[in-house]
Amino acid sequence: MGMVDFSPELNKLGLRWETWKLVCKLKRDGRVNPCLIKDKVAQCQISKPLSCLLAEADIRRKEARKQYLKAKPDAPKMREAFLSERMEIPREKRKEEAARAIQRLLSKAQIRSSWRKIHSLTAKP
Repeated sequence: MGMVDFSPELNKLGLRWETWKLVCKLKRDGRVNPCLIKDKVAQCQISKPLSCLLAEADIRRKEARKQYLKAKPDAPKMREAFLSERMEIPREKRKEEAARAIQRLLSKAQIRSSWRKIHSLTAKP
């Protein structure tokens, strides 16, 4: 998936896309272990992907790809929202060390983002 900021929502969309790619590959040439597909299905909660036809699996793969690529530009916002939500939980339980660690992750992400912008403008072509 590359240099995409992690968030559970985006990760789930990526898993769906990957699962449907494996189902299509299994239906085409059968060189995929069905147990691998079953493990991914359990993670992303798709109902009975192995019982559909190749055409239907291909349509669902394309839909999953569209959803993933549509959500991908919002990955930094989704990551920040995820970390902010995670930061509130330790504060409620009086675990300031965990909250500070998450705060450091947020600040590192902002620094990395600004560094990437600067580097893209000043890098040699």
